[in-house]
Amino acid sequence: MWLPHRIAQSAIDQVWVRDVRAGPLHDSLLFVDYYRPRVIKVLPWIEGGEMTAAFRTPLLKGAVNPADGQVYFVGMQIWGSTAERLEGLCRLRALTDDDGLPVRARVFREGVYLEFRDEASLQPDDYRLRGWNYHRSAEYGSGQFRTDGEPGVETWPVARVVRAGNGHGVLLVVPDARPLMQWELSYVDGAREWRELYFSQSVTPSLPRERLGFVDLDLSVTALASSEVETPSTAPAASLQRGRELATRFGCVGCHSLDGSTEGKSGPTWRGLFGSLRRLQDGREVVADEVYLHRAILDPAEDVVEGYYPGEGGMPSYRGIFTYEDLESLTLYLRSLE
Repeated sequence: MWLPHRIAQSAIDQVWVRDVRAGPLHDSLLFVDYYRPRVIKVLPWIEGGEMTAAFRTPLLKGAVNPADGQVYFVGMQIWGSTAERLEGLCRLRALTDDDGLPVRARVFREGVYLEFRDEASLQPDDYRLRGWNYHRSAEYGSGQFRTDGEPGVETWPVARVVRAGNGHGVLLVVPDARPLMQWELSYVDGAREWRELYFSQSVTPSLPRERLGFVDLDLSVTALASSEVETPSTAPAASLQRGRELATRFGCVGCHSLDGSTEGKSGPTWRGLFGSLRRLQDGREVVADEVYLHRAILDPAEDVVEGYYPGEGGMPSYRGIFTYEDLESLTLYLRSLE
């Protein structure tokens, strides 16, 4: 399965939870992220949802303890991490029977099927669906690309929300959705908070109507009026504060220090970077100006600084992920690190 880089920057381990004593963690896969010590719950029906389980210690290895059926993790700092402590042993224990995530979710040709323990919202505005493809290559990571090959993402409006005849789930009717490597569904949960699901699906099968309770329901939709089609919102203005937020959210500070140090970092420091002379692996020397920084973020394998490895563990491309305003914000932040 695929996970966006902004969701998990550093995959380190996976734990299958088969013990019923684990509560809502039972029969799911826990995907362990090292950089931001936390786990992501992956449901077996081709979908995953982000959990709100964060840790103070780094995470390297997890396992289910047969004595109590709970999940335990151990870890220590080996490279960049946001963990508060250097090492530790911790336990993940479910305190409720419902973690707020669907018990089933899948993309079909007719739309997206969701099934919760409680009733789901029937308001189309409570759901947002986006998607994109990745480019397979020998480089580390990939940007985000539309179905026409251009950088960016595609957004589809939810035309209707139809409850299943058996009352267990809902279908988000989405006209003209096309197969993509990565789907991102945002939805409003019972507490009226936005949450995300990520689907890895390159094909979209037909909805099994009888099995899911949609046999007698009319799922046809008329063409959406232009006013109903979701258009991209205006990008936030470039600012130093936004650049700082992006650097933290996307894990940049895990590989690039802000104080001039390089120990334990896989990339060069950001301290004094802007305007400096950079010597590249091919012998060229370039000035780290705005043009260079934009290119380094969108196509990091093009100009690799001498002494750093561009392959596994290198820097992924953010083409189609960062807007021009995002690039400008990051540049403003880098300029402030003199």
